Amino acid sequence: MAHYGTRAGRRICDLTTVDTSIAALESDVAALEAVDTAAAAAWTPYTPIVTAASGTLGTHSATGSYKTIGKTTHFRLSIAITANGTGSGFISASLPNTAVAEHAVSGRENATTFRALAGRVDAGATVSFNYYDNTYPGANGTAFLLSGVYENT
Repeated sequence: MAHYGTRAGRRICDLTTVDTSIAALESDVAALEAVDTAAAAAWTPYTPIVTAASGTLGTHSATGSYKTIGKTTHFRLSIAITANGTGSGFISASLPNTAVAEHAVSGRENATTFRALAGRVDAGATVSFNYYDNTYPGANGTAFLLSGVYENT
């Protein structure tokens, strides 16, 4: 039989569920504290592998960093192409973990044209991008800043 607290003769709470409710609240608080700890942690650096859709990129460098909170990964990339070589089509870079589905990302060329970049995270571990008008962004002396968010496995 359930027992109720009363106020002015009215039942206000089933006291048999109070212990269960407190345990659930404590569990929720612990989960929120874990998310808060992950959100406050520093970003993790990684070195992405950069390729062109066709041909071979010449001299280039890339750095990346990411933060994963639960099943959500935030990432940022910095890619510099000193010599484009025979690269064409679009540019791809590896991601730090595997995406569940496609996600749109954005960025800009930050050294010569300052044009906007549009790209997508593939359902996998790669992000690919072009200029906003779908033209190939790679050229001698270009530098790209790209960032995005995706659901990871």
